[in-house]
Amino acid sequence: MRSRLPTRLLLTPLTLLFLALPTLAQQPTLDTVLARLQQDATTYTLSLPDFFVDESFHSEEYYGASQRQNMTTVSALRVLKKPADAKHPAKLVELREVHTVNKRPAHGDQVKGPIVLKGSFDTALTMFTAAHVACFTYKLLPPPDPQHLLLSFTAKDSVTDNCPATIAGETGRALLNPQTMQPIHIERTVPHAEGAGTGTFLWAIDFAPTTLGDHVFNMPTSIRTKLFSEYSTHFFQTDATYTGYHHLTVSSTILPTTESPQP
Repeated sequence: MRSRLPTRLLLTPLTLLFLALPTLAQQPTLDTVLARLQQDATTYTLSLPDFFVDESFHSEEYYGASQRQNMTTVSALRVLKKPADAKHPAKLVELREVHTVNKRPAHGDQVKGPIVLKGSFDTALTMFTAAHVACFTYKLLPPPDPQHLLLSFTAKDSVTDNCPATIAGETGRALLNPQTMQPIHIERTVPHAEGAGTGTFLWAIDFAPTTLGDHVFNMPTSIRTKLFSEYSTHFFQTDATYTGYHHLTVSSTILPTTESPQP
């Protein structure tokens, strides 16, 4: 009588190859992605604590190929949350303590740019907040590789006052982590932006998970911008990097009272 080979020995090389192939994850739906992005944007808006971070900021001004001026500043940036009131929503306020300008100690009014970048932390995830979903049209695009998701967004022509910081015709793309669905990189193109006359504003931001207090937030690590005039070769560009995030806390110490010496 023939003895039966153990089942585990009957696997052929072809079977082993088949089992070794990774299972392709199903791409999430657009609604799932938007719901997660809204959740993260809400957490960012409501739960982000006051913090400080080291900023290196480089700005340049050009007329055609000719550079008119440039400046590099190194600063300690404090970002504080201003609570909402009856007329205004909560916002983040940026306070800079400039240490050096072009590698020299900063002095008062010396720090003026060619161009100054403000408000990026407050508007970094604006296009994904619940209040702004009605302002944009979103689409999931074919990703550049299986390790990412790619989302496009376009501001609708019917943008109203209910869509602050949004201009009709604004477009952009977001590269997302498919596991967390958080942005890794966001690009925006804003037509008819103010500054350098009226022009086109290009804005790109990179993110990384950062621990602040007891929570992990997706925070900017670099921000790059370009502002082009529509009527000339005049343009500005900036490149900022952010390192060393720290939770900004305020502590106080109550000292014991001392009795006055008796005469």
